[in-house]
Amino acid sequence: CTHGFTYGGSDGTGSNTNVIDKFPFASQTPATDWADAVKAQYAGAGCSSDTYGYALGGTLLNGTTIKSIERYPFATQTNGTEVGEITVARHTAAGVSSLTHGYACGGLFAPFNFSDIIDRVSFASDAPVSDHGDLIDPIAHPSASSSTTHGYVCGGTLVSVPGTGNSTISNVIQKFAYASNITASDVGDLIIAADGMSGHQY
Repeated sequence: CTHGFTYGGSDGTGSNTNVIDKFPFASQTPATDWADAVKAQYAGAGCSSDTYGYALGGTLLNGTTIKSIERYPFATQTNGTEVGEITVARHTAAGVSSLTHGYACGGLFAPFNFSDIIDRVSFASDAPVSDHGDLIDPIAHPSASSSTTHGYVCGGTLVSVPGTGNSTISNVIQKFAYASNITASDVGDLIIAADGMSGHQY
C-alpha cells in the first residue's frame, strides 16, 4: 500500500472533472495526473482491491445519477473502464472494501429519495452486482470503514418523509457482514450526529 488516488469530483466552478490523481504515502509530494475516469462525475462510492480502484455510481454535471461501475489499475497509467452497473443509480453512497468485494451502501437516487441498499461487486470478475442486504434505514452521505469481516456505515442523512426535503442526521454506527446477506445492525452511536464524514480504518 504505497499511494493514494482520487477519482473525478466537482471542481467548485460548476464543472466536474474526470481526473484520476495519484500521490505517494512515503513523501510530501504533490499529486500527479495519473489517468482519466470514463466520465466527469462526482459522489461515486470508492472501493479498492489490491490492484484496482473502483467508483460505484455517482452524478454527472447535468444532474443525471448514474449506475456505472468504473475501474482503473493502480500499477499502470491507464484510463478507467466501465465494468458493470450497481442495482440502482445513486450517488453519495458509502464505499466499503473487503479483500474480495466492493460495496456501495445507501445513497441518494433522486431528489429526496434515499436508498437502504447494500450492493456488492466482485473484484475477481465482471459478474453482475448483487443486492447484498439492506441498511437499517435509507440514508445518504454516511461514512464507511472496512474490517476484514464486516463493513461499517456511520452517521449520514436520514429522510424523514419520503419525497420531501424533511430530513434528520443520524448518529448510528451500522455493521454488516461480508459473509452473509442480512440487514445491517445497530452496534453503537457516534458522539455527534453527522453526515459527510471521512471514513478510515487502522
